[in-house]
Amino acid sequence: MDQIKMKDLQTEAEKKPFAAAVKALWIEMFEDKESYVDHYMSSTWKHNRVLLLLRGEEIVSMLHLNPYTCIVQGEQLDLHYIVGVCTKKAEQGKGYMGQLVTEALRICKEDGEPFTYLMPAAEAIYRPYDFVSAGWCDKFVIEAEEVEEVEEVEEAAPSLPQARWDVAVPELGQAGSIQNVGNHTLQICPFDRWTAGQTKQLESFVAELPMDMHAAWTAAYFAETDQQMKCYDGELVAVWDQEKPIAIAAYLCEEDQSEAEITHVLAAKQYQKLVCRQLAEYVRKRLNKQDIRLVCNLPAYSFDAERMYCTTMIRPLQEEWFAKRISPADGDCMNIQILVKLWLQGVMIYTPELV
Repeated sequence: MDQIKMKDLQTEAEKKPFAAAVKALWIEMFEDKESYVDHYMSSTWKHNRVLLLLRGEEIVSMLHLNPYTCIVQGEQLDLHYIVGVCTKKAEQGKGYMGQLVTEALRICKEDGEPFTYLMPAAEAIYRPYDFVSAGWCDKFVIEAEEVEEVEEVEEAAPSLPQARWDVAVPELGQAGSIQNVGNHTLQICPFDRWTAGQTKQLESFVAELPMDMHAAWTAAYFAETDQQMKCYDGELVAVWDQEKPIAIAAYLCEEDQSEAEITHVLAAKQYQKLVCRQLAEYVRKRLNKQDIRLVCNLPAYSFDAERMYCTTMIRPLQEEWFAKRISPADGDCMNIQILVKLWLQGVMIYTPELV
């Protein structure tokens, strides 16, 4: 039997001979739509780094290191996001994933990154490699049969009257408006209709949200997110209160359109559920399907163990980076795991990256 060997693919030329096999393994293991994987292979794949374990020329296991610029407590960091980690079913249980994860961590540390991160299929898989649970989401479900209700804003929000809202979507792909009975209008605007000025305003809006770690939402990042959503009959939208943005959200749909998932909700806490309810109406009218169920993944501004699920795990790589971010007295004689846990206290992380 051929020996297992590792291949580190960094350039397009190095990756090209393996592209078809990587695509096939991705679809087999993650069951993503082919159009979505095609988009990934034509965009992110060009710029990432891929680790493969090969038996001869056959891929038995793979891991992708995708570059992301993140804003962490006001500091811009170039990090790698670990994704696409899988082993062929017949080869599982042989320690192959561990070899790839260990090599990926070595690469990230050598590049000087303070930490790397991922979205775990299950936290238990990555704890043996010293990953720490760091970001959570609150799953909020709007059932198919649920009718629109009067939704009160959770905290003071003087620009939004607490009233019943209705959604009108003129036609597919056009901006939709949300109006209350008092002639106050919100507008849901798809990414395709944003002006350059609005995009700049939305970049500033994200930067001002109370999040300690998030991707750098630039015009290019908006466009990439919208393209990923479109692979699943979704899109990226902004919600405006007159000329003021109050939310950015993204959604995608199951192939049978029985369910849609709101994957991103960038909004102040008091607007989250209001935005989700109105986006649910927008999606139903856009797709002309009233019985669709909406699953909303909301940033967890406060932790409730019964409702939350982990969306982000980080793996610390540079002890000094974390030590500088806690009080000097606390940092004395502590190992890196304790330093990380201290740093995470009160830190709000929201990284709903797909690929």
